Amino acid sequence: MIKQGLAVAILLMLAGCAAESSPPKAATPAPSQSSDAIAQGQSSPSPAELAAYAGAHPYPSSMPSRDDLKAAAIVNAEQGIIKIYNFSTQAVREADVWVNQGFVRHVNAIPPGSSITLQMSNLYNGVGQQFSARGEHVNLVQVQTDHDMQTLWGPAPQ
Repeated sequence: MIKQGLAVAILLMLAGCAAESSPPKAATPAPSQSSDAIAQGQSSPSPAELAAYAGAHPYPSSMPSRDDLKAAAIVNAEQGIIKIYNFSTQAVREADVWVNQGFVRHVNAIPPGSSITLQMSNLYNGVGQQFSARGEHVNLVQVQTDHDMQTLWGPAPQ
């Protein structure tokens, strides 16, 4: 628990420093920071497709959650985004990102030593409700693969 808190604090300091000294963003994201559509490796699914995916994939409440993946979630509520940083040396492939145990977004990969950005407006629950329309705070971010559920460090505000 202390390690997670320390890691999130360090991440926030690094994110703050990077935000102050970064050059203006280019129109195309850098390879290490994928946008929501690019993270999927294809064009962005429509809202109806995202809602249908959420309806067909219920939260796996019987799957035990672990916290050994070196990854963190940083939330920018003002911009409506969640950045997921993968600090591990292994890619996370074909995963569902769960927010607050009810809203899901499928991602093809989160490369090692990299990050992806998810739009909160692209998170849906099983009854087709959009996360950003509900006005909820991000309290928990998890990544589900075929073999396990990982709870990410944070979420921390940006």
